Amino acid sequence: MASETEPLSGRFPDSDPAIDPFPEYSATAIVARDATTFPKSEPLGKAPVGKSQQTPRSGRARSRLRERSDGKVAPVRIEDRIIGSSPAIDRLRRQIVQYAPEEASVCIFGESGVGKELVAQELHRLSGRADETFLPINAGAIPETLATAELFGHQKGSFTDAHVSRDGAFLEANGGTLYLDEIGEMSTFIQAQLLRVLDDGKVSRIGSRVAEQVDVRLITATNRNLHKRIAEKAFRGDFYYRITELAVTAPPLRERGDDVIEIAEHLIRHHKNPNYRGAVLTPRAVDRIMSYKFPGNVRELRNLIVRAVVHARGEKILPEHLLFDHDDPVVEAGGAASIADGRDLVSRLIAAKALEQTNGNVTKAAVLADMTRSSFHKIKQEMKTEDYAAVVRQLRARLRAVLDV
Repeated sequence: MASETEPLSGRFPDSDPAIDPFPEYSATAIVARDATTFPKSEPLGKAPVGKSQQTPRSGRARSRLRERSDGKVAPVRIEDRIIGSSPAIDRLRRQIVQYAPEEASVCIFGESGVGKELVAQELHRLSGRADETFLPINAGAIPETLATAELFGHQKGSFTDAHVSRDGAFLEANGGTLYLDEIGEMSTFIQAQLLRVLDDGKVSRIGSRVAEQVDVRLITATNRNLHKRIAEKAFRGDFYYRITELAVTAPPLRERGDDVIEIAEHLIRHHKNPNYRGAVLTPRAVDRIMSYKFPGNVRELRNLIVRAVVHARGEKILPEHLLFDHDDPVVEAGGAASIADGRDLVSRLIAAKALEQTNGNVTKAAVLADMTRSSFHKIKQEMKTEDYAAVVRQLRARLRAVLDV
């Protein structure tokens, strides 16, 4: 096994530091939206095409280009934006490439922090609308009393404090993509209004009798079980079928295997302090990261790596530099609080290894581990999982951190 001082350098190919595949996860402000366009550079030797001469969206080229440090133009690959080599993430990338050119609505499912907005950005960037606006809105943060005005706009004087006329989100994103995050939190009243707009492609500002035509591709996202919300009468079934013409699921980090290290090393290379980008993960730090479940997904991993790089000051990242948000306080402290803590970890590790070897058979595992069946059964219940291999990895990493070996 590699020594603690041996860095894990060169594990994964480097990518362009100018491309950040993990955008900030802050909620989009209602009053100051962050509308984004993804400019497309023309290939070398080809004159720019005027907007009136552009081909229809369905026929536009799907590749997007970027300027390299040597002045040449190189394609921005989806692998440069969505990092990972696991089957789950490879499947997600294939779906994005397949769905991006379509005009159908897309709903992105996934836990909080998995990067649903990044998926939406890629669906837009690889579409025929890439030259137009990508407008992200946190639907769950819009009060119901303001939702109609925020989404569809209002005329001057149409209500108190309406001192000027204002476009809503659909008009601001006209020609581009509107991304509504946390769609599962939106009231059924607003869902009904959205359904009407999606069906006829027209919006009416508050205070206006004129319906304005809009051309917007809608992408939504949620971490909720919408079928359960429908059963609870908190989500409209007809709206669900309208927004899920196409659907993708962003996998949680715990299901992506070694991707966690690939992402971690990418985040190190793109740390905001350039002096710290040479930091490397030591083997024990890798074991420590791999044993953790990351309930906060990529968002939590980003925070972990930012802290680790700062504490390591750009040098070798050791286990004590990894300050997890949801972890055993014994390990966070960097050492055992008592002999009893270490003994307990050893007992649980032996039990988990025995269960792994006997496919969860308590009787056989108790004999193998030389424990009483009752004691063994209690340890098994405390594990709260049947993924014994994962428990073994986690306990082994914790024991190393406690004993500092």
